[in-house]
This record gives sequence, C-alpha cells and structure tokens, in this order.
Amino acid sequence: MVQSFRFRHLLILMAIFILILIGVRIYVTGSIIHLFLVWNIFLAWIPYALSGFLEYRATSPQRISSWILFFTWLVFFPNALYLVTDLIHLQDTAGAPIWYDAMLLFTAALLGLMLAFASLYHVERWFQSFVSAGKLAILMPFIMALSAFGVYLGRFDRWNSWDILHDPVALCNSILRYVWNPVDHAYTWGITGLFAVFYYLMYLLSRWMWHGRQSEIES
Repeated sequence: MVQSFRFRHLLILMAIFILILIGVRIYVTGSIIHLFLVWNIFLAWIPYALSGFLEYRATSPQRISSWILFFTWLVFFPNALYLVTDLIHLQDTAGAPIWYDAMLLFTAALLGLMLAFASLYHVERWFQSFVSAGKLAILMPFIMALSAFGVYLGRFDRWNSWDILHDPVALCNSILRYVWNPVDHAYTWGITGLFAVFYYLMYLLSRWMWHGRQSEIES
C-alpha cells in the first residue's frame, strides 16, 4: 500500500514536471504546439483510475458491474499507450531547441507507459482471482494486441475512444475492413504487431523490475 501511494505521487510529480515544461515552452516561444499533450495525458490517466477500482473488485470479480468497468477500461487503455506515438511530433523548430522538445515528448511518453503498465498490472491482478495462470498467459498478450490495434486506429485513422458512442457504425466499418481483408492491410497489421510486441516486452520488463523491488523490500 505504501509503495502504491509513493508510486502515485511519482506519477503526479512527472505530470507536474511535464506541465512546467509545456508552460515554459509557451512562455518563451509563444507557441502552443505541444499543448495537446495535456489532453493526451488526461486521457492516459483514465484507464489507470479505472483499473484501480477494478483491482478492488477482485473479491467479487464475476459481478456485471465489474465486467462493465473492465470493458470501459479496455476502451480507454490504448490512450495511455498512445503517448509513445506522440514522439513523431519531434522536429527542429526555430522556437525551441530540439533537445528540449525531445525531453518533453519522451517524458510524456514515459509517463504514458508507466500509467499503462500500472493499469494493466491492476487488471491482471483482477483476472488472477478467477482465471488460471495458463489462460492468463494467453489473455494478457491478447489484450495488449487489441490495445496496440487501438493505438493504430488512433494514430493513423484518427479514431477516439468516445467514437464508440459518437459514431459506432463508422468505427465498426473501419475495424471490419481490416479484419475481413488482412492481406490487403498487411501494413496495418505489421504496425499493430510491432506495437504489440514492443508494448508487451516493456510491460514484462516493468513488471519484473517491480517484483524484483518488492522482493528486496520483503527480504
């Protein structure tokens, strides 16, 4: 509990640091080019918050409300992973040195990954209360693959999480186009697979580091 409390504070400190970097950049350059990061970070925080509630429901995992919470989390989860793709906005501009923008975008991407992996870890613990280890070993990479596809839809097709309610027919048509004709969309699935492998390897690494730290504390 204490470690989780400290971790949340570190996340908040990272978010504040990013806000300061953005504020300084706006003050010095007069440009709001990276202000979109504030909204993206807010969206990345939603699955982290939802997963915290879901973890507390591990004692009653089969309730319908728990599954509604899980699917809501699943819809918003790609937003946390999405921050990594904001690195494409790194460019040499006259307003600010490129190293400054690199630090800003990298820190935002790192915060997104930390929120994503902490969130996924909460969901994994929820599943552990009623799913066997063998099934979980298949389920978690599958969730990551779905989320990687969500990142693709957001970055390249510009879909948002709320489009499930705002424009569900068009969103479903877009998804089905890729599913029914995978050969014709090899580029899409190639990028999705690359994202999925990268994200899941990073998640496994972060989880290993966390458990290693916990073992040191308990020993």
